[in-house]
Amino acid sequence: MPQTLATFKIEDQQWNAFKQATKADNSNASETIKAFIQWYLSGNRLNAEVNVSEIDIDQRIESRLIPLINRIAELEGKLPA
Repeated sequence: MPQTLATFKIEDQQWNAFKQATKADNSNASETIKAFIQWYLSGNRLNAEVNVSEIDIDQRIESRLIPLINRIAELEGKLPA
């Protein structure tokens, strides 16, 4: 499959910090960006209204599970007895 060389502008300090962070995670900037793109194309989205660093992980998980639990309960109610 043909590939495109993608370029974008970012502040030097931010780019260097990103490269260091990805290296610390045993990855690199390019692979991490490609993984994000795949994640995004799979239907995931960032919630710009929520700063995830301000919400604990349990609260984030619960906020995602509640709609699923409600949907399961709704579907269970439609099952024949």
